[in-house]
Amino acid sequence: MSIFTKLLGIEERSVQTAHPRDPVIADWFGGSTTAAGIRVTPESARSLSAIYACVRILSTALAMLPLLPYRDLPGGGREVVKNHRLHNLLRWQPNPWQTAFEWKEMMQGHLLLRGKGFNYIDYGNDGAVKRLIPLHPDRTRAFWMDDERIAFEHYDRHGTQHIYLQDEILYLRGMGGDIINPMSPIDELKETIGLSLAAEQFGATFFGSGTVASGVLQTDETLSDKAYARLKEDQQKRHIGLSNAHKPMILEEGLKWQALGVEPEKAQFLETRKFQVAEICRIFGVPPHMVADVEKSTSWGSGIESQGIGFVVYSLQPWLTRWEQVIKRDLLNTTTSHNLYVDFSVDELLRGDSKARGEYYKMMHGLGAINADEVRAKEGMNPLPNGEGKKYYIPLNMVSTDAISEQDPPPEGDNGNEDNDTLRSFHLKQLRQAVDKINACECKAIERALKACDGDVKQLEERITGFYADHPDFMARQLQPVAGNNAPSS
Repeated sequence: MSIFTKLLGIEERSVQTAHPRDPVIADWFGGSTTAAGIRVTPESARSLSAIYACVRILSTALAMLPLLPYRDLPGGGREVVKNHRLHNLLRWQPNPWQTAFEWKEMMQGHLLLRGKGFNYIDYGNDGAVKRLIPLHPDRTRAFWMDDERIAFEHYDRHGTQHIYLQDEILYLRGMGGDIINPMSPIDELKETIGLSLAAEQFGATFFGSGTVASGVLQTDETLSDKAYARLKEDQQKRHIGLSNAHKPMILEEGLKWQALGVEPEKAQFLETRKFQVAEICRIFGVPPHMVADVEKSTSWGSGIESQGIGFVVYSLQPWLTRWEQVIKRDLLNTTTSHNLYVDFSVDELLRGDSKARGEYYKMMHGLGAINADEVRAKEGMNPLPNGEGKKYYIPLNMVSTDAISEQDPPPEGDNGNEDNDTLRSFHLKQLRQAVDKINACECKAIERALKACDGDVKQLEERITGFYADHPDFMARQLQPVAGNNAPSS
């Protein structure tokens, strides 16, 4: 190992002094004690329902989104690169043990609880990525080599040490910190989480020990040994534990009950727990209504739908961007893949209700921005037969801004022949534009008819006859502005 480390420029001390850190052992000895007297680790923090819910929501939301490799097209737009090795790895199965959903869910969970995630990149004989193997972050650490590259030290489940170089690891980092020691939300906010754990432990102890009946027994007399023993036995059997709460107490020899227990409401126990849920949601950037705290849900937006869109934009999208850029850096930054990139599709999360989608599709289809097949694809429907759904439509009465500027009345001039020439030129220009539009409409109609009929003369005749039946009205609409224009005012 010493020769290997010298060749790589790795500090001998960093390898020799490292020890394997099993996640179970980390739960026993890891973490740090907070002011509330609670040791906080990723495992103990995850036992909080609010943290579990936030991690679950962010991890599963990211994992359900398709992650695909794309290539930009020369004429604009892009296409999915289905023949690339990463397509199947990221879309379906990155390794023999996990589906793509399970893998993304696990990696995002590592990021949220520990601030980092590691994957060993297993290359095939052809140099392409063959597998992505997750490495537990509690048994993996990054460190600098002498040549300013990053290396990684990992202990497998058998305790065997492995050293990986920078191009062998897909390295996901959380926010802030430094390159090899990113910030972990659990470590940075351990006091807030420790308070939540302490409140939960207090509640469990409060109800489990029957503190509802907490107090003292008072008497001016001295209890006999027999009465004391009977009282002690009665207390242990009948009044300790949640199942014995609120049972009547039998007192003798002048004993009186004096309650000393503080009610949870007076100790602001419930308010503390509610506030801690909001605090944890603030840590992870998750709207409180998504963890079933709807008491103040309107503060995040005008409604649940708006809050859902806000979750995608402000909570989820930063993580998606982080993933996309890391995969580009570690898996696609090669001479054969430098023009490729990956992208999460969030369309499913931003769909809205059926009414809103229908209005959006109608507007975009009316502008000629999308065709019917593209609308059907977004709704999970098959394309229309005979290629009819691939056509784009625009309103015939729409003209470009250049054409509008050309139709502006000419500037005022002198009276006489000069005015007549200007007026004649103005009307001729308008007439020419109208005729050109009518001619273009006729040509497109005949072209569509020839393509649709495919040599069927009878069908062609019917389509052309039907077109010219309505064509005079169209011509009248186009020529009306020319006929109705008055001479420019002198």
